[in-house]
Amino acid sequence: MTVRTLLLALSLAVLPALAGLAPLPAGASMEQMATLKGRLVGISATSIAVIDENSGKVVHFMLEAPFEDAFAANEKVQIPMNELRTNSTVRVDYDQNRGGPRRAERIIVLKRP
Repeated sequence: MTVRTLLLALSLAVLPALAGLAPLPAGASMEQMATLKGRLVGISATSIAVIDENSGKVVHFMLEAPFEDAFAANEKVQIPMNELRTNSTVRVDYDQNRGGPRRAERIIVLKRP
């Protein structure tokens, strides 16, 4: 086996691994958007906690700055974050980033206590 053949075989073996490192095409997004509906049980400046109505488990979401407003059920009226109250029924649209925390993209208040 010559050095040239060895290098060719090695490069062909490495190609599939390098394909996973290729940049995404323009306009492609790495975000995986999901939605959760439940009862708001915790609010802080950087995160919220919601009890999932399907599973009954508490799910935490990060709020990235500047996250200043939630939305009313019609999704047109903005509600300042300081007016959110626990026990409100909310829908959270979030980015389910693999290996990282869930990041809330939008909070919709469906029902206030």
